[in-house]
Amino acid sequence: MNDFNCLVINMEDPVYDMVHWSEANEKALFEHLVRKYLPLVHYIQNNGLKGASIILSSLILGILDHNGFNQRFNHFIQRQGQFVDTLKQWDGRLLDALKYYQDEQIIECIAIPITTRCPSLLKTSKGYHLQISLAIELFNKYLGQRPKGFYLPNGDYTYEIDKLLKAHNVEYSCIEVQHDYGVNLYTSSSGIFLLKHDALLPVISKSDTGLRSLKDGKLLYQCVKDINNQQKLVKISPKHESSRYNQPITEENSWFYKTMQQTEVKLSKVNNKLHKLERKKELAHTWIILASSEWLIHSKDDYNRQLKLFNQLCHVEEQKVMKNEYLQWVPDVVKECGIAYKETKKDISLYLPGNMSILMLAWEYPPLVIGGLARHVFDLSRALAKSGHYVVVITAFVEGLPLYECMYGVHVYRVKSLQPHHADFLTWVNSLNVAMALEGIRLAAATPFQVIHAHDWLVGTAAQGIASHVKKPLITTIHATEHGRNNGIHNEMQQRIHQREEELVHESTAIIVCSTYMKKEIMELFNIEPERISIFPNGIDQHMVASVVNRSKEVAVKGKFKLRNAPIFFSIGRIVYEKGFQLLIQAAEYFKQVDIDIQFIIAGKGPLLHEFQQQIKNRNLDQYIKFIGYITDEERNCLLHLSTGVIFPSLYEPFGIVALEGMVAKKPTIVSETGGLKDIVNHRVTGLTFKPGVVEELIHCVFTVITDSQLIQEISEKGYVEATTMFSWEQIALDTSALFQDQIKQSKRRKEKR
Repeated sequence: MNDFNCLVINMEDPVYDMVHWSEANEKALFEHLVRKYLPLVHYIQNNGLKGASIILSSLILGILDHNGFNQRFNHFIQRQGQFVDTLKQWDGRLLDALKYYQDEQIIECIAIPITTRCPSLLKTSKGYHLQISLAIELFNKYLGQRPKGFYLPNGDYTYEIDKLLKAHNVEYSCIEVQHDYGVNLYTSSSGIFLLKHDALLPVISKSDTGLRSLKDGKLLYQCVKDINNQQKLVKISPKHESSRYNQPITEENSWFYKTMQQTEVKLSKVNNKLHKLERKKELAHTWIILASSEWLIHSKDDYNRQLKLFNQLCHVEEQKVMKNEYLQWVPDVVKECGIAYKETKKDISLYLPGNMSILMLAWEYPPLVIGGLARHVFDLSRALAKSGHYVVVITAFVEGLPLYECMYGVHVYRVKSLQPHHADFLTWVNSLNVAMALEGIRLAAATPFQVIHAHDWLVGTAAQGIASHVKKPLITTIHATEHGRNNGIHNEMQQRIHQREEELVHESTAIIVCSTYMKKEIMELFNIEPERISIFPNGIDQHMVASVVNRSKEVAVKGKFKLRNAPIFFSIGRIVYEKGFQLLIQAAEYFKQVDIDIQFIIAGKGPLLHEFQQQIKNRNLDQYIKFIGYITDEERNCLLHLSTGVIFPSLYEPFGIVALEGMVAKKPTIVSETGGLKDIVNHRVTGLTFKPGVVEELIHCVFTVITDSQLIQEISEKGYVEATTMFSWEQIALDTSALFQDQIKQSKRRKEKR
């Protein structure tokens, strides 16, 4: 990061002195400002400094806005005889200097949590608000803009922090990573840039030494943008990497962190029972002081007095006001920001599981599995139900299955098309939609659904009808488009399907897609505003992909498909042109010509299955490649376990959940650089990639797998970590429920305006 001439100064604002600030005890703060802030302003004014990023506490901003404090600070400067002219240029107000330089992009101010160094240890939404939301709102109040960056002293980044920073439009933060991915910048599931904490630390200065030589450095957020433009970002999972799961608790400090968590939970419970704003303020301010990590190096007696005051506030009558002598300037600020004491649109509870009634429509649902849509809806609905939501799925009837059953907490209703055997596909779809709409309206009479969730155009008409009838928001997930599947629109049926897709996305209040590639495709095809489209990737249930397979079953699979003792490259998917399996036939022919014993095994059904099998027979490639048709999940697991590597050569792939299965199986995963696949696999980091349709590059990847064992071991391990952490259904359900709740709130507001 030094290549970018980036200077970051940690102002190390003394939280203990600030929360214990009083008119009689502020010399330490005066000296801190002289040592840290005035040299910065002096060098900017006199040396033309540009490009310093400073990490500061929002508490210091509040103090610098206090008129009484500023008067006494100016008197102190006059007595000391230091930086008198520097301060005079700003009428004695350092805050005005910081705000001006920030507005002019001469400096960048970076926010930090209010008092704690370990926000990952927080347990409640109230605690997150008082440490993170309040810091950002105070920052905004005093500097006139929200921070682009939010620094975490220990790099302990979590999902809760990720969602809250995203809600506040923070662009970047930092994370302590436990796996070396060979890069200094990552991206979170919410799209926030994450600087590698270990790489950032050497850049951070704790003194003004760097100021003397710096003239035209870059601000940290500019460095982040430069890195983003120069490298392919690696998505990273806070759940796996965060120190929250390797908590910084020792025998010496456990008393403090344990008490911090206990009082935080108590604060949340008591606050809900209180009616008077004054008491809520007193209680919150007292806890903010208790949560200060600097208690670990200060008097434990003072801490115990503060703890006693907190407990008294929790139990005494509300009518009895107990003034806390500390943090006297904060109450009015908090009241103005409205963060700690009342619901706001940025409330973190928006991102935590709640109780919603959700109606999903999908034309396929296990055990009816035609493509990836069925498994997506199955896994998402289970995850949402597990989170406490009431989830109903309406799907197509399958002979031999009940019309209703509860699967993993999901209520599944199967309906029969009114013309189940009609030869015309679109007529069959229309009939299915009529049946689904009637069933949905019947169920809605007994269950007040809050949101309708459609999956692709095949259920669009029914979803639109139900949403209109119950007057609830319609959210649609587009898994693929007719234009994308066929590389254009070429006949009347494709045009009719394309029109239905367009109507559905325009009628929906929000759209979900699984990749950046799909978002761009939807925007271009249907002229949809980008803010209406959310990107939630498909997930993977690692328990569905067994890491250990029974030996006897493995032997049975080898026998059934006549597999030899040669390297196996496995693939699975619908046997259609856009999946690119024809490329594997070309690769097999090459390996036959150069006499390298290898086996490509492709599983799945589809309209091109017989044609591909015939091509293999005509070219005498039976020993090198097999299309084996439909297989069970158990057989898939066996083949993944037996394989040397997995290959997915798609020409069009909105996401590519099968690639995740290969990564979860800890196999080197080769994919084409198309669609969502290029978002999943990072070349030579979590897998191998090649240009779509370029068989020479695919062959090179295969050679790498069979010759470079050290690299393959590394990418297999990193691929496994990536798949099992970044693509968990738990997190995807959390994101989806947040979108649903936001749409429900927006729907209510629209109704109130009418």
